[in-house]
Amino acid sequence: MTCGYLEGSDKILRVDVPNRSVEGDLALGDAKLYQVSTSVSSAGGVFAFRVTKFEEFGPISCHDAANKVYVGVGNRVFVYNENNGNLITTINCDRATEIKDLALSVEQSKLYAISQAGVVVVIETTSDEVVATLNSGSSPEFAGKLDSAAIDDTRDAVYITNTTTNKVLVLNTITNTLVTTISVGTGPRGIALSPELGKGIVCHTEGNLVSIINTTGNTVSTSVAMSAVGSNGRPISAAIDTANGKGFVVLENSHQVVAINLTTNQIESRIPVDPSPVEAVWVDSTQELCVVSQGGGISVIKKVVQ
Repeated sequence: MTCGYLEGSDKILRVDVPNRSVEGDLALGDAKLYQVSTSVSSAGGVFAFRVTKFEEFGPISCHDAANKVYVGVGNRVFVYNENNGNLITTINCDRATEIKDLALSVEQSKLYAISQAGVVVVIETTSDEVVATLNSGSSPEFAGKLDSAAIDDTRDAVYITNTTTNKVLVLNTITNTLVTTISVGTGPRGIALSPELGKGIVCHTEGNLVSIINTTGNTVSTSVAMSAVGSNGRPISAAIDTANGKGFVVLENSHQVVAINLTTNQIESRIPVDPSPVEAVWVDSTQELCVVSQGGGISVIKKVVQ
């Protein structure tokens, strides 16, 4: 089953996954969006997404405990009430232009806004105020184009991909300092983590492969080539089903999702989805994989691997 979006409306749609229905939307006023972003609300299985072709990115992060939804547009983060969709406040992130991703640390009550300009802004989610700004002045490792981030609250860490230096930056979420870097393949983009498994998946759009990382030692365990699926699959994002030890890699050019066994690191299956998929979210409450495509559809896959 797929669901569409409101083309040209500049709104974030709230989709109830179990009921396959749109619950409402979040108006962005004068803000314009550029590409898809997804987030899942674990409490109610709510799936929020946006796909269009304007000038800005639109990453989303749901903070269920605080009933808030954060949306990054340009150098601002809009904060909405998760229940009624009303705007609570707007956070100015200053030099963090082109916010590409948002990563929420529930344990530390912090939101990390990742900017393509090589800037990471740390927001305290109780007050919704900026408490730190990290850039090349903090460490030369921030120089370059930052892309995606994922939180490991078990290890008090946030992992950020740097597409320019081909590294994953590991920050301590307590001190907001760089702990180490992990050298990975060419052009790292999307990243997904499973704190329980101690593993992560890093997608390389240019290298047509994914790196499996060990978050306990912050090393690369292995690389899984996507060449069997196609010569230019363009892995762009990933999701992890921790309970079943499965990783799912979105191949933008191949219009497929590849399922990987994270114990054996072997490809187990390939699932066709709507053309040009760009993002995936695993929903624990429904045991489903939701895959968003550039055309505005959501492919909902039930029990991908038995």
